[in-house]
Amino acid sequence: MMESMFLALMFTCLNPTVLLAAQTQLIGSHQPIVALVGDDVLLPCHLEPAVSATYETVVWSKAALEPKYVHHKDGRLLFEKQDPSYFLRTRLFMDELQRGNVSMKISKVELSDAGTYKCSLPAMKKEAEVELIVGTSKR
Repeated sequence: MMESMFLALMFTCLNPTVLLAAQTQLIGSHQPIVALVGDDVLLPCHLEPAVSATYETVVWSKAALEPKYVHHKDGRLLFEKQDPSYFLRTRLFMDELQRGNVSMKISKVELSDAGTYKCSLPAMKKEAEVELIVGTSKR
C-alpha cells in the first residue's frame, strides 16, 4: 500500500503536465466586452503560463441557457450539446489552442447574447468568466 502511494506521488511530482496544470490559471477578461448587434466579437480566455489546450475539452457556457453550452469542443465541436441560438455562430481558433488560447468568437451578435459566459477546461479543473454587453447602434 505504501509503495503504491509513493509511486503515485512520484509520478505526480515528476510529471510536468500535472505540475503545469496545477500552476496554470485560466484568465478571462477583467473588463466587460462590448459589442453592437450584428458585430462579430471575441471573448478572450487563455491559460497562463501558456500551456497547450489542443487535446483538452473546451467548454463555453452561459447561465440560463438550456442546453447551457454555447460551444463544446471535445476533439470536435459537439453540435448536439450546443444551444440552438448559437448554431454556426461560434468558433475557437484551433491553431491557437497549442498556445493556451481558448478564446471564442461569436459571429453576428444578437441582443440575447448579452450576459456572463464561463470558459472552462474540465479536465484541468479551470474556469474563467467573461461578461458581454450588447448594444444597438442609432442609425
